Amino acid sequence: MIGIALSLALMASATAADAQDGTIYACVNNSSGTVKIVAPNTICNTNETLRSWNVVGPIGPQGPAGATGPAGPAGPAGPAGAMGPAGPAGPEGPPGPAGPGGSGVTMITDCPNYVINTPGVYRLAANCTVPAGNGNFGIAINGVVSSVDLDLNGYTISGPGQSACSENSTIGIYASSANANIHNGTLTGHQIGLEFQGDRSRANYRDNKATHITATGNCEGIRLFDSDYNDISSNNLSGNIVNGMLFIRAHYNTFTSNTVNRGGGFGGGGAVAVSDSNRNVIASNSISNSPNFGMRLLGSSGNNIIISNVLNVHGQGLQLDADADGNVIKGNTALNNDLDLADVHSACVNTWTENTFVTSSGPAGCIH
Repeated sequence: MIGIALSLALMASATAADAQDGTIYACVNNSSGTVKIVAPNTICNTNETLRSWNVVGPIGPQGPAGATGPAGPAGPAGPAGAMGPAGPAGPEGPPGPAGPGGSGVTMITDCPNYVINTPGVYRLAANCTVPAGNGNFGIAINGVVSSVDLDLNGYTISGPGQSACSENSTIGIYASSANANIHNGTLTGHQIGLEFQGDRSRANYRDNKATHITATGNCEGIRLFDSDYNDISSNNLSGNIVNGMLFIRAHYNTFTSNTVNRGGGFGGGGAVAVSDSNRNVIASNSISNSPNFGMRLLGSSGNNIIISNVLNVHGQGLQLDADADGNVIKGNTALNNDLDLADVHSACVNTWTENTFVTSSGPAGCIH
């Protein structure tokens, strides 16, 4: 009963003390240990000792951090920042279509059978259709003229179409000039798409250029006839019936970076034929899918440089005939042909080096 009374006294007193300042005060009998809860500022008896303690203990150490709660919803977008500095200029875009003729440009509006008789800059104004019949042509550059720039302006000069290559002998463009630059268009359905024909009795047989021409569906894509020092580059001569490119007695020309696919076959033709032509450079062309040959040097074709061409999927990749002497054939790739490389000689009269091939035919130890 004493213990219960003491507990009740303690609880009541503790409640009172806690309500005042959170501290409990007691007088403890020095002999019996009896605890008597007292009010603050009480003076204990002489045989008692004053004791005090907090109702709430001291703050313990901080516990470990709890797990991260889920992210709250995104706040509203802030204001736009200041404009940053301009970035570097992008690459140059492709050229746009040619605009109308300006000062000094002659627009060709009456093709076919249009003849250029004076030097200058000419631009085709629309697609042109050449009717069937020998002697008909799209555009001709007179042999007495030098320095003509002919822009086909992305248009097409079409012929009547070819099947047996023995009829409807039209020519897309015929140039017997010097320093003619012909570019940027399509020639299709003719006996010859583009012909540079020279006359060595005059000065006007050389230094012409053909670039970015698509010649397709013709008997011959481009032909050089008695014409020298010409540059035939970056053209697409695919899908012609006899030859994609033909050299006849044409010397010191360059034929580079052209595509000749599905070329030749009719009448024994091939993709690229070089006949009785000397000192030409034929380089970096992609030539493929001709049933007869990818490239053939016929007649007395000598001292030509045949370098870095790809000649794949032909009857014969590259062939040099019996009178083709002194030529250099270097760094070409001829694969997947019935016969990759062939030299019809009994002795090593041509230089074959650094070529990639599997099959070959020629003088022993010559073809490399």
